[in-house]
Amino acid sequence: MHHALKVIAATQGGLGPELLVNGALDVDATGWTAANAPGLVHGVGGVTITNNGTTYGILYQAIPTVIGRLYRVQLDIDWTGPGAARADFASAAPTTANGVLVNVTSGALEGNKIAYFRAVVALTYFSIGNQNNNNSVNKYGNVSVRRMP
Repeated sequence: MHHALKVIAATQGGLGPELLVNGALDVDATGWTAANAPGLVHGVGGVTITNNGTTYGILYQAIPTVIGRLYRVQLDIDWTGPGAARADFASAAPTTANGVLVNVTSGALEGNKIAYFRAVVALTYFSIGNQNNNNSVNKYGNVSVRRMP
């Protein structure tokens, strides 16, 4: 990863507690659900997701949210390509890697990303994964979702 994510106390800046389980993703995918049979390799800095050649490779978690509240997403992305490395949120279990929230399409755009979303349901699905390109390979790590003050 090009940028290190600093550990921030839950009370610093008024951010709420971490909502994701196992955002490091460096040992395993505990707490995450895999969809579309992605290839997963865990190691220093996170997880490398490889598409199976025909579908989007994604990991997702359902997190409790408060309708109308703003949430901050922060993660590291190393882009290999082809296609896009993506992070997004949805009101139902995802089946694709939509790139509304974060959409990294080249090495020049990789690194530590911060984005925000407003909850529209009480249970939000947060996902990371690759665009549907044959053998798309991208690395995700230090993934965090926290409620804004």
